[in-house]
Amino acid sequence: MESCTSMLQLKQIQAHMTRNALITHTFPASRVLAFCALSDSGDTNHAHLLFSQLQKPNTSIWNTMIRGCSRAKTAQTGFLFFCQMVQKGVEMDCRSFVFAFKACEQFLGVLEGKSVHCVVWKMGFVCTLLVQNGLHKWCDEAVKLFDSMLMYSDVKPIEVTMIAVLSSCSQKRDLRLGKTFDDWTPEDAYELITKMPKDPSAAAWGALVHACRMHGNVEVAKIAAPRFLELDPKSAVSMFY
Repeated sequence: MESCTSMLQLKQIQAHMTRNALITHTFPASRVLAFCALSDSGDTNHAHLLFSQLQKPNTSIWNTMIRGCSRAKTAQTGFLFFCQMVQKGVEMDCRSFVFAFKACEQFLGVLEGKSVHCVVWKMGFVCTLLVQNGLHKWCDEAVKLFDSMLMYSDVKPIEVTMIAVLSSCSQKRDLRLGKTFDDWTPEDAYELITKMPKDPSAAAWGALVHACRMHGNVEVAKIAAPRFLELDPKSAVSMFY
């Protein structure tokens, strides 16, 4: 598989694997399917055929199908694969949601994206940074999820949640969190960061600095940048502030 560069070669490899009863094994099957679904030389139709022949595809294989469809002009099919995962009760990981969000972005499926958010919440992935980074085109929903956490006394936003919301919204130049970023004062920014249950890390301050740079908010940067540099002196942030 390492030297495979075309579908012709892949089908020859697959034929050899079939003769030796290897194609039913998860790992070799996942390698073949990944080439079909993700490679520029692949074939998504062949990936679908191979997937349909697998009795118990694991999470990684499901993720590959969602990701492969989101890269092609079949993004809606990628979302349908995600729906099948939910219906069949297949165990999901962070990548499942990230690729599902990507698929929704491709065909501008706002309602579909919101349905993915619902699953994120129900399955307890809302505080996962990787998933929230996948929300960078869904800033409004990211803020709603953040606000909904604050509504419950037993649900407290952890540092990774703060970083995620700052990162996702800064990508869209829309960092609101209850009010527009332009209306923030240095006190507001400091209050947000210091509300974290633990001492903010360099990543937390860095996310705020990045947002400041994108929005041109020098006042907030004067608070965030020094703390960031204190925790991460090798950072290139000094070139901007």
